[in-house]
Amino acid sequence: MENILSVEETKTRLICELSTVTGFKYLKSGILKKTVKDIVFEINFFSSKWNASGQSIEVNADLRIIYKKYGKLPVDNVIASMSYNPKDGYWYDI
Repeated sequence: MENILSVEETKTRLICELSTVTGFKYLKSGILKKTVKDIVFEINFFSSKWNASGQSIEVNADLRIIYKKYGKLPVDNVIASMSYNPKDGYWYDI
């Protein structure tokens, strides 16, 4: 009997596998994060509300690069960000 995962279980498994392969830290919020000195790389994963268990699901990703010491404000300072939007409308289909 095949084990069918829920959408959230599938998304969590995908992010955990990527964390293992890339060396980024997995956060419960669904973000992969890696800090190199004063630069922080974050990849935020999100999925469509139309995803359904037992079918292929759509997962998208946003990338942010943060320089922790940029400026005098005590907040994260995003110096670059990108939302990956391929022609077919989704980043990864599992």
